[in-house]
Amino acid sequence: MKITSMQESADGTRKYLFELPQGLSIETVYIPEKERHTLCISTQAGCRMGCRFCATGQMQRQAQLTTEQILGQIDAVPEAPKLTHLVFMGMGEPFDNPTALFPALERLMDPKDYGFAPRRISVSTAGVLPGMITYLRDFSAPLSISLHSPFAEERAALMPIERKWPIAEIMNTIRQTPLSTHRRIFCEYLVFKGMNHTPAHVKALAALLYGIPARINLMRPHPIPSANFTAPDDHAMLTFRDALNKHGLIATIRRSRGLEIEAACGMLATQRTRKCRPIPAHATAEKAIS
Repeated sequence: MKITSMQESADGTRKYLFELPQGLSIETVYIPEKERHTLCISTQAGCRMGCRFCATGQMQRQAQLTTEQILGQIDAVPEAPKLTHLVFMGMGEPFDNPTALFPALERLMDPKDYGFAPRRISVSTAGVLPGMITYLRDFSAPLSISLHSPFAEERAALMPIERKWPIAEIMNTIRQTPLSTHRRIFCEYLVFKGMNHTPAHVKALAALLYGIPARINLMRPHPIPSANFTAPDDHAMLTFRDALNKHGLIATIRRSRGLEIEAACGMLATQRTRKCRPIPAHATAEKAIS
């Protein structure tokens, strides 16, 4: 794994480009914040989940990374010695590549190998249930769910995976799984202007997450090709956050990092593939992920 280019944003975020065989490439992002040094790791070149708001999804899946290529991203970045946290939120759906992901996690958490504490590693998923079940059973690290709407049809329009593994089933599985006291569940929630931040959404989210020790990270959508989503203003974001908190949920607004170098959430896509055709809006879950 060799770095072929690096871009740095004004906030210190750095995006690294790695070349893979067959002319493919992936991006990895380093995010510094005070004493916290986080690496956002990719597990695939492209992604077949087909989420409408994600540039990586427009690439479709081009290759599965090996365990060595996953770990190689950590070994290769200059910041490796000072990394404190690892998040599997880069290119690809981690649980769509379980044969490489899980051995990588075992090595990362092995005290005799990389030696990361489980609480310092987080895996994000759009909702691939089989892999999520294995992760909840075999690992005690935090889990992040790409949520974005509590309503099935609305979420399916954003994320085709909803039709195969509904968010209600995902949350029921988490609710029925014994969780260790230090395990954290995060719900990533892009707030789209005029769409998914009404009082009805607040009430439905409270019901969906009842009994789950979850934290909701509210984020603004970022501009990507062939997507017309826009972000609400600050007042709407604060109003939605406060309404969720009043309903007993823990919600915070997460600041975007590395926006000007296209390193923020949902923006990772190599320059070679940024012009790939978008997945058609009518694509079903089976077409997008099977």
